[in-house]
Order: sequence, then structure tokens, then C-alpha cells
Amino acid sequence: MKNVLKAWLIKNRLTKNSTELYAQVSTEGKIGVSEIIDEIMKDGLDMNRELVLDIVNRFNQKSAEMVVTGHNVNTGLVRMRPIVKGSFFNYDWNPNINWIDITLMHGSDLSAAIANTTVQIIGE
Repeated sequence: MKNVLKAWLIKNRLTKNSTELYAQVSTEGKIGVSEIIDEIMKDGLDMNRELVLDIVNRFNQKSAEMVVTGHNVNTGLVRMRPIVKGSFFNYDWNPNINWIDITLMHGSDLSAAIANTTVQIIGE
């Protein structure tokens, strides 16, 4: 079954071409870990909900720990890579101008979901 992503078309006021439009996704709400686990349970997972929540939370914590200690982490959903930003002077770390950031790229599971998704234009 194909996923459907709904979007509104909006006139692009930054161009002289009056027929140019861009798409704005119609947000269906906010979903967190707990709600995702509820959906998995509805799909038939026969496990203790609190155990599943604990496993997912531990997975997230360990993934975060691994990426901030220099590992490139591939969860299947996303790939994460740590980077250090800001200029360095005198070889010193300065938290006022230096910071750690994480580059996120979609992984194979998310790529497959994107490939299985169509966009439905719902209006202007």
C-alpha cells in the first residue's frame, strides 16, 4: 500500500512568474515514541508495552552516545555523523564559538518509505 503525503500549493511570491507554486505539507499532527509504540502494538506486536518503550528509549540513548563519541551511526531509519563546527584559535576549544553538530541523512528504511509515497495536492 502506498503512503500518501498531502500538500497545499502556495504561490511563490519571491518570483516574477505568477504561475510558479511550491508545496507546503499538510501536517497531520505530532507523533512521539509512545504513540509510535501504540501504533506498533495495534499492528499486532505481542509484547509488554513498557518493555518495548524501555528498549526503544535505550536504543535512542545508546545511538546518541555512540554518535557523540565519534561513531558514524546507521539505524536503518537515519544515518548520523558527528561534526565539530566553528573556527579554532590557538588550538583551543571555545564553547562560545565551537560546537558539536550531527549530520542526519535518511537511511535505507526511510528511503524505501519515500519511494513508496505519493503526494496528493489538496488545494491552493
